[in-house]
Amino acid sequence: MNSGTRSQSGLTLLEVLVVLVLVGLLSTLLMQGIGYFLGKYHAVRRYQYVASMEARQQHWFTQSLQGLIPYRSSTRTFSGSSSSFEGISMQALSEVPGLPVKVTWSLQSPINSFSILTYQEAGLEPWEIGGNLDTDMAFFYADESGRWYSDWPPEESIDEKIPSMIKLAADQGKLHWLVPLPLFPKPVTNFTNAF
Repeated sequence: MNSGTRSQSGLTLLEVLVVLVLVGLLSTLLMQGIGYFLGKYHAVRRYQYVASMEARQQHWFTQSLQGLIPYRSSTRTFSGSSSSFEGISMQALSEVPGLPVKVTWSLQSPINSFSILTYQEAGLEPWEIGGNLDTDMAFFYADESGRWYSDWPPEESIDEKIPSMIKLAADQGKLHWLVPLPLFPKPVTNFTNAF
């Protein structure tokens, strides 16, 4: 009988502890990596949501403004100040495109340090389109020669019934949105008073 040599087929307690420590370390690193990438994923999703909301707001602003048309009737003419403007649009946001609707865009300044951009169609409640704008934001209107005004129509007499461009910008010149009005910068000769 050979009693001096016996083979061990199992792991020692120390080897099992080393394996458990290594598995725990690897799982900790894996969970931290997953948490990091999930945090980055959610940050990208939040940024994507904010960017898509801003793009949607700008599209709504552009769409309703590019549908503005000049009316000869004094009760329906385009008028604007640095805080709001109103006119007749053929591309109102909630109406069927092609119907003339009176639309109003305005900047509301609540008590806090931000402005809120609102939109309203005739007979409907105003919508809050964008918030958290700088308090020094204002509307500006350009004539056909490119001169900017804070009120429309300007004091000097011009033939234009609607501006050629409207911008929403800060007083220091920081541009937020700029919309050219290509549809009817001036009333056309066959435009009737029926509108």
